[in-house]
Formats: sequence, structure tokens, C-alpha cells
Amino acid sequence: MAVYVDSEELRWRGRVWCHLVADSLDELHSFAARLGLKRKWFQSESFYPHYDVTVSVRARAVQLGAINADRRQIIGCCKQMRVQMQAQRMQQLSLFDSGGLHGTYCQTAGDTTVTARIRTQS
Repeated sequence: MAVYVDSEELRWRGRVWCHLVADSLDELHSFAARLGLKRKWFQSESFYPHYDVTVSVRARAVQLGAINADRRQIIGCCKQMRVQMQAQRMQQLSLFDSGGLHGTYCQTAGDTTVTARIRTQS
């Protein structure tokens, strides 16, 4: 498992920003906490889940072991994290599973579709 930073250097609100991603959501959140990033800053609703970091935070991330990654690597990690997030959502939905089959929930992101059977009490 690894944490990655890109070198996009996007300018926004007077600062220069990059992206922080990882092979797993747990690893990403743990590493972000080590950097002092707040969990609410996690970009979970964007097309690719990530943390936005300034170039100075990016430098600290590299010092702590983050790997410089190209665009292809960043996109690959983000696709993996989307699948993990969908699996977590499906697991949360299964908490309501207590009876006969009532319906099906289906969510698609990119080239991945996750399906869950929703059960309710009879």
C-alpha cells in the first residue's frame, strides 16, 4: 500500500494545489491525519476521491513517504478508491437486511457497477 501526490500545481484562490491519493481509503485518511488535514476536506463527492493539498503540504507528504506519481497512477488509485467507497456503501446498506428480498440497489461509477439486494422485514 502506498500514498501518492501529483505535481499538477493547479492555481486556485491565490494558492497552488496538488492531489493526495492512496491505494486504500484507510491509508489515505491515516496519512492525511499525519499531515494535519481534516477529514471534512476529503473530496469524496468529486469524480476521483482525493485530498487537495498545497505545494508546501505536498513537500511534507513526500518527506513522510508519499510517492510522486504521474496522472495515470493518480487516476488508477482514484478508481480503486471509488470501488472501495461503493463497497462500504453496500456494506452499510446490508445493515438494513433483515427479511425477504424487497428490491435491488445499483450504482455505477466509471466502468464498475455495484449491486445490492435490499431486504425488509415481512
